[in-house]
Amino acid sequence: MRKIFIILYLPVCILLTYCKNRSTDDFESKNITETGMEKRRECTSLDYDSLFALNTYFVGKDINDFEDDNNINFDEVKSVNSTAIKLNEKKLSNLRNLKWLDIQDQNIDNSVLENFYKNNCLQYLNIVYSNLKNLPAGLEKFQHLQYLKLRKNKIQEINEFPDISLIELDLSENIISSFEISGQSLESLSELHLNDNHLKDFPKSILKCENLETLFIGNNPINSIPKEIIKLKNLNYLYLHNIDLKEFPYFLKESTSLETIIFSKYIVDEDLEDSIREDFKPIRIEFVD
Repeated sequence: MRKIFIILYLPVCILLTYCKNRSTDDFESKNITETGMEKRRECTSLDYDSLFALNTYFVGKDINDFEDDNNINFDEVKSVNSTAIKLNEKKLSNLRNLKWLDIQDQNIDNSVLENFYKNNCLQYLNIVYSNLKNLPAGLEKFQHLQYLKLRKNKIQEINEFPDISLIELDLSENIISSFEISGQSLESLSELHLNDNHLKDFPKSILKCENLETLFIGNNPINSIPKEIIKLKNLNYLYLHNIDLKEFPYFLKESTSLETIIFSKYIVDEDLEDSIREDFKPIRIEFVD
């Protein structure tokens, strides 16, 4: 009985000692201790959603918390994660060395991004669920931008593209019916997400993306894939799920780079699936629901 008591008692004591020794800063974001102030000076990330995020100082639900605060060294902030909060444009302009900006559930207009035009460090921009109807203006001013993610917005068409060297572009789950890519991204783009849009034709400009490795273009009302796609010598992953192809693209097996192709199960009779897989080897073929 005594052994059982000791086993139960010790963990409780350890937990109570841990909680007692934790600083006020760990539990109360508004009660800043001296240790907390030091954390704020050294932080490199502002996360408006997670209280205990690593290397992150919790700032409540509004960047206005910093209105008269000189204890944050904004020059050191490299990352901002903002979900369902109000963005203070004045404070955003202080983030001169920001590399990562993640915005969700906001009604974004161009004035927000204008605050970053003097920022020559931004590499990653993610704007999700923010009712964007067009590409944000002025993107060409972010010459170091490599990752642009604009999923789940209301973008309808892209006929002009900023002259930036993107590595990854994600425009999935919009309502895009027309897409054209140009400029430096034709050479630099490695991953493109256009799935879940309203594209009726395969965008021909994609065929000029010589370094493209991954293409998601499923869930669009496209009925054919151009044979020229096999000329993309770096393309290794092709997502064609839920595309109503008039003819099965057997020519894809001629590709020297493709490693995986995803089709819908209904595109061919089930009894043909195994023979197609065998015919396409070494390319891996998947038929998914």
